[in-house]
Amino acid sequence: MTYLHRLALLCAACLPLATEAAPRCLAYAPAVSSIGGRLEKVGKAPGEESLVLVLMQPACMAAGREQADAKAIKQVQRVLIVADARRHAQLSKRVGQRMSLRGRLSPAAAGPHRAPLQLALVMPE
Repeated sequence: MTYLHRLALLCAACLPLATEAAPRCLAYAPAVSSIGGRLEKVGKAPGEESLVLVLMQPACMAAGREQADAKAIKQVQRVLIVADARRHAQLSKRVGQRMSLRGRLSPAAAGPHRAPLQLALVMPE
């Protein structure tokens, strides 16, 4: 095998890796997005616990048009989950599990969750 053939095979083998590493881009509300990851609980004080979805693969956010703080983000790995009390209690039982959730994404206020985005759940899932 010639040097050029070996180089071509090496380059071809590397292309899928570069493609897989590129995050998929999501849109801010009012669009509904589906995201998947592992559910974590953040905060130790009762009543002050937050649920965060740690994404299986990093995602990117396209800049939003309707909110001034809806900026483009290159890599999102954590998303704060916003749910009513009943849904929050249901999800709390699934902490540590992988799941997919559907909702509307918006910028999250700073907090111990360290998530730049929040997902307001939509029903049904």
